[in-house]
Amino acid sequence: GQRYSLAHPVDIPVIIATVEDEDEGLRAIEDEAEIDALFDVAKSVLEEEGFELKRTPYMLTVEEDDDAFDLDDVDELDEDDFEDDEFEFEDLSEGAEVLAKFFHEGQEYYVAEPLEPTFIIGKQVSGTRFSLLTDEEMENVKPMLEQNFIEMNEAFFGEEEQ
Repeated sequence: GQRYSLAHPVDIPVIIATVEDEDEGLRAIEDEAEIDALFDVAKSVLEEEGFELKRTPYMLTVEEDDDAFDLDDVDELDEDDFEDDEFEFEDLSEGAEVLAKFFHEGQEYYVAEPLEPTFIIGKQVSGTRFSLLTDEEMENVKPMLEQNFIEMNEAFFGEEEQ
């Protein structure tokens, strides 16, 4: 049978999103042309925050600059350093952590890290080479993957949680 692999990106998976309705939270931008138009602005804003935005296969990711936050400076910070008078990001969505906010052509956008784990499923094409699944292949494999997750969860944690 076909061999599949479940992988997780090395860097932090992110989305570019907007808020159309504050009650709904963040809405991810999925249109590739729109992402292309926003990418350079988002990249420069994230660089100021100590992140490098990358266009990786399957999703956008950010690499955190380890030097951006100097632990030696922690003692010098006080309570006022953590206040955000403009905006409370946690009010936007419980499903993502906002890393940066920016404006493009009068519209407000956010770069956010989804809180749910992001996995990539690939099929083995040869040796250690894997390719991404097509939408049709994903639909065929999805029930098998879900069943395997349930079985692994039961084996690791005991009975299925009710």
